[in-house]
Amino acid sequence: MALDRYAECNSAKLRVARFGVSVPASLRDAATRTDITTYQVRGNIAVLTGKNGKVLVDAGITASYARIEQALSKLRDQPARHLINTHRHF
Repeated sequence: MALDRYAECNSAKLRVARFGVSVPASLRDAATRTDITTYQVRGNIAVLTGKNGKVLVDAGITASYARIEQALSKLRDQPARHLINTHRHF
């Protein structure tokens, strides 16, 4: 059963598009001065916080969600706005 799901996921079509964006100098300069704080939450889960919210790197497994949410609530009163999953769990 798990192998069937793995094969199904690997047969998905992936479309890659390359594009470029010109970033105004004022934004580039502001980015060099912006404070970003990182925290390791658990295992390979990390959080970056800034004035616009949190970025979560990896989300863990379902069984650990409550503990992760508890840890996130202690890091500034901001929502997690983005999630970067580096891999998935079966």
